[in-house]
Amino acid sequence: MHESLENLRNKINDIDHQLLSLITTRAAILKDVLAAKVDNATGETIAIFDPKREETVIRRLVSQNSSVLSDETISSIFQSIMSACRNLQITQIDNAEPFRVSIQGSKGSYSEQALLQYCQQKSIGHYTIN
Repeated sequence: MHESLENLRNKINDIDHQLLSLITTRAAILKDVLAAKVDNATGETIAIFDPKREETVIRRLVSQNSSVLSDETISSIFQSIMSACRNLQITQIDNAEPFRVSIQGSKGSYSEQALLQYCQQKSIGHYTIN
C-alpha cells in the first residue's frame, strides 16, 4: 500500500523547512560577502553583480545534478536564489555599482527590448545602459 498523501505532504513540509533554513543561512553570510566586496573595492562604487561567478556556480551545480529535475530547472532555481541574494546586497549599500550594459541601436530598439527581457529574467534591477 502507498504512503498516505498527508504523510507525503508532511515530509515535503519538513524538506521545505530545511530548504528555508539553508537559504536563510546563505543570506546571512551575505553581510560578510558584502564586507569583503567593500574591502576589495578599487573605486568609489562596489561591484555587486559578477556574472562570471554566477555562471560558474550554475555550471558546477548543473554538473552535480542527479535529480529528476532537468538541468534547466536546477539552473532556474539557483539563479532565483542568487538574484534574491544579489538584490539584498544592493539594498544594503548606497554606492553599489550598477551592472553596465551596452546595446546596438537606440532606445526602443530590439536590442534594448532583448536587454530588458534579459534583466527581467535574471532579476537584475540595478543596471545602466551605455
